[in-house]
Amino acid sequence: MLLLLPLLLLACAPLPHDSGLSAPIERLVPPCAGAALTAIALAPHGRGWVACGERLLGTADAGRSFEVDSPTPRARIARLLPEPDGGLLACGEDPERGGRLWRRARGGGWDPLLGRDDGDGLGACAQVARMPQGPIAVCGAASPGLAVGGGGSAWHLPVGWVEGSEPPHVYDLVGTANGWAALGAGLTGPPSFLASVSSAATLPLIAAVPDLGLEGELWALATPDGGGIWVAGGRDPGGDDGPFAVLLRSTDRGVTWRPAALPSGLGWLRAIAFAPDGHCGVAVGQRAARGEGGFAVVSCDAGATWAEIPAALPSLGAAAALDAGFLVGGEGGYLGRGWWPW
Repeated sequence: MLLLLPLLLLACAPLPHDSGLSAPIERLVPPCAGAALTAIALAPHGRGWVACGERLLGTADAGRSFEVDSPTPRARIARLLPEPDGGLLACGEDPERGGRLWRRARGGGWDPLLGRDDGDGLGACAQVARMPQGPIAVCGAASPGLAVGGGGSAWHLPVGWVEGSEPPHVYDLVGTANGWAALGAGLTGPPSFLASVSSAATLPLIAAVPDLGLEGELWALATPDGGGIWVAGGRDPGGDDGPFAVLLRSTDRGVTWRPAALPSGLGWLRAIAFAPDGHCGVAVGQRAARGEGGFAVVSCDAGATWAEIPAALPSLGAAAALDAGFLVGGEGGYLGRGWWPW
């Protein structure tokens, strides 16, 4: 079952192994009604999901067809997180029914895990993460903070969960075997990387600045191999140059960072995803100037080098990857499918 979706991806439009980056991304047509695509998830058992507007859409045939698969009729989903058992966590809000976090079982059917009346002050759910075999954490969209729960029960809001600082707004959040990791803003100085004090499923977190000279934003995290952490965003040097992409890697839990070499003229990086084996990855974003659309870059040497895919793309802000290929999405409900350069 782990190979089902990769096989479906390849069956639809296989590329020769020596094709490099010559083939453009294939555009798929999910029924998003023009709403921006905000989240993508690929599950190892062969299903996939995309979120756009008040719709969560599922596919069982690698994107050739979609059907509504939403926890409630009006849920606006911000983040999707596949679970190892084939389930799915959906983070967002339904203002009419009061839900903010739901779990979909592998066989179908949704259960609410977190409602608006839980008294944590987080507002709508903006980020969700889970440590392997551990608790779930969510961050709110309207107010700083983080709630942790053991699979949907006994949620609590830690006091002072960032050492020596007020809780920051969180732009991305992941759970790893080494603890929580996040990107935060609202702290003193440039955007910060946040990491657990220990490998236990505990708080607080500590803040580290990946680049003291960064004047810009950090938007996305990736932890492809259990030992390295990537952060992606953009630098704004001012003047007429516009922003340009920033991609940094740390192998010591955020103590030191090394920049990756990227093609020029990319603008802001908004999302990054790696295949389960950590060898191939995709990062997407938007060009520096408005109206110029977006871009996608890929790596198949564990991030040592990155190359841009030569395709006309809208602004992109979501990505997901498996061993055979990847999905990217963004403005206007765009969803594209690509394959790794073998």
